[in-house]
Amino acid sequence: MRVVATKDFDPIKVADFYEKTSLPGLVELQFHRPKGFLAPYFTQSDDVTSVLLVNSNNEIIATVTVYFREALIEGETQTVGFASDLRVAPTRQAVFKWATYFIPLLIQEREKRNCKYIFSMIAEGQRQALNAFIRPRSARRKLPRYHLYRKLDLVSINGRYPWAPAPLEGAYIRQLTPEDRPVFSDYVAKKQLSRPMSFPFEVENLIQRIPHFDDGQFLGAFDVHGDPIGLLSLWNPDLVQHVVPVHWSKRATSIRGIFKSLSYLGLTKPLVTPTGRFSFHFANHIYADNPDVHYCLLRRAFQEIPKQDFILYPHFEGDLASLPPQGHFTTSTKFGLYLIMMPEDPIPDFLRPRMLAPPPDFELTYL
Repeated sequence: MRVVATKDFDPIKVADFYEKTSLPGLVELQFHRPKGFLAPYFTQSDDVTSVLLVNSNNEIIATVTVYFREALIEGETQTVGFASDLRVAPTRQAVFKWATYFIPLLIQEREKRNCKYIFSMIAEGQRQALNAFIRPRSARRKLPRYHLYRKLDLVSINGRYPWAPAPLEGAYIRQLTPEDRPVFSDYVAKKQLSRPMSFPFEVENLIQRIPHFDDGQFLGAFDVHGDPIGLLSLWNPDLVQHVVPVHWSKRATSIRGIFKSLSYLGLTKPLVTPTGRFSFHFANHIYADNPDVHYCLLRRAFQEIPKQDFILYPHFEGDLASLPPQGHFTTSTKFGLYLIMMPEDPIPDFLRPRMLAPPPDFELTYL
């Protein structure tokens, strides 16, 4: 077996392996990437490391991708990594050998960038992943330790009741223009001061990296004096990645049927488009002065997206300011944001439990 850089391998074989490995859950999902396997990561960073584990028959048996970017963690600038796309073929050889080849590479890439922290997000429904990574393991095997940083819900907004609360009368929401950049850059910088982890907010960089993204993708909230009180951006990842359901559990099938029936009344979205895949928008860069402004932004965002789309956004456990909006049809999938550390790494202070700690500045597009 050997480790091969993804960019140096047959892209057709890479796509075939990735698309055939699905993620379990209430809805079993497959991911297709029309612009190339690495396209989603280049929307976040140019510093991407993606490798494959290939056997003697030149068959892919495992993949992993890590990308690195600058972050501010408790007031200190750090290089952090995000690990994703760990896919392991369901064979004994792959399950036992992937760590032997990937872990030294992970350590090497960390040291090369002086990177202390690598994060990964795992759904609670991914029992095999939790069993492989989180459970206690033999100290004789030098495997990375997954430490839970924060629990979060992936909230899906699928519809709205007719009696949903009205938005605040004193909050004015509109699409932003290039002239609004300085004001909202200052607003975001102030909001990030209270976050334990945040990332540079540069609109020009976002526009250059993310396909079909511009200032109009931002919704800004203003008070009666014209001062900013909230921000949210919308982006459809369908340009770089398609999410296709391949199996529905009984519970998911029931929810799908209810939403489809209610969609005829204009109350919900049908979940799946005629093409057979999910169509949704990420709600990112969410900042709000209070829960009422947060509600107004999500309500307006739901009105802005196409008829067949729904909204996804992260809600961290204990964050009362970003609860799912009242009067809307919502579903939640539980995840954990984990910090990947080697056994000899010291436990960082920000990992220790804190009551009512503010959530990190985290976007779903990071993973």
